[in-house]
Amino acid sequence: DPIEQRLGRRSQLVSRHVRMASTSTRFMPHLYRALVLGLLLVGLGVAGAAGVSDLAVAGTMVLLLIRALMASQIVNSYTQNAAEYLPFIEELIARIEGYEAHQLSRGVLELGPVRSVELRRVCFSHQDEEEATLSNVDLDITPGERVGLLGASGSGKTTLASIVLGLLEPTAGTCHINGHPPLAYSAESWSRHVAAVLQSPLLLTDTVRENIRFFRQTVADADVERAAKAAGIHAEILSWPEGYETRIGDRGARAVSGGQRQRIGIARALAGRPSLLVMDEPTSALDAKAEDVVRAAVSALDRSGDDACSVLIISHRETTLTACDRIARLENGHLMRAAPAPSADG
Repeated sequence: DPIEQRLGRRSQLVSRHVRMASTSTRFMPHLYRALVLGLLLVGLGVAGAAGVSDLAVAGTMVLLLIRALMASQIVNSYTQNAAEYLPFIEELIARIEGYEAHQLSRGVLELGPVRSVELRRVCFSHQDEEEATLSNVDLDITPGERVGLLGASGSGKTTLASIVLGLLEPTAGTCHINGHPPLAYSAESWSRHVAAVLQSPLLLTDTVRENIRFFRQTVADADVERAAKAAGIHAEILSWPEGYETRIGDRGARAVSGGQRQRIGIARALAGRPSLLVMDEPTSALDAKAEDVVRAAVSALDRSGDDACSVLIISHRETTLTACDRIARLENGHLMRAAPAPSADG
């Protein structure tokens, strides 16, 4: 409810600005033409009062005024277009300023391969909410372990994942990665070893290759293709006319389905060879066959040695978690005892 109320207030504010801009756009051209016509008549009156009787001179003045009118109409058109976009620009500026004002302060420690994830009596409450989203959550993830987090919508699964990823800080308790809070590590070292697959990955308006590489120049083309194979999207990419050079995105040349978008997001996470992978509803947009591909990709991740990858998978469907070693259930912010995961055949 508080989020809906805040959204409603912001929507009303933007709508008011849009209505004002729309009204201005509708009436300003008429007012402008009337003003220019008045100036033209005044100009002719001044010329007559000054004794200008030469027809050529009067014609030249009229021509100059008409030319000025045409130029000013162009300026007026651009001004009106700017007025229509202004409310949205102001809203965007306000959002950016809000994000900058609430940046989480990161430390300077260098994160190596993730060898321990420890949550101790973690609690979290959203602002303006009386009931805690998470209450006294204890959870350990060992190297190479796959842990599933099962729960209904609103049970606190995504909040817990956000705390592990360092996007939220617990209001009580501790979350330690290799013995330190997530925000103690530098952003660069953190992104080198920790990856996330969100429910609706955002695509860049760029090539498939750059969408998977995602600004990480250390990720080689071979790693991009290896990750795409693991995510079950490699063959489809090769079937596109330009392969990995095909441009995609919200304004790209090629539209992709929800399942393709999700698998590109999974490939993006796997391309950097993370040692901790957090997947939030990774199969929500996939059919049963594609879900099997994702489970196979999780099962194929290294479980031991220097390349061991620990995985936390969040889902409201138990079938998604059959690749996990154990499943913990969240109910109303409380973590139930973790149990072994069922096999893929039930």
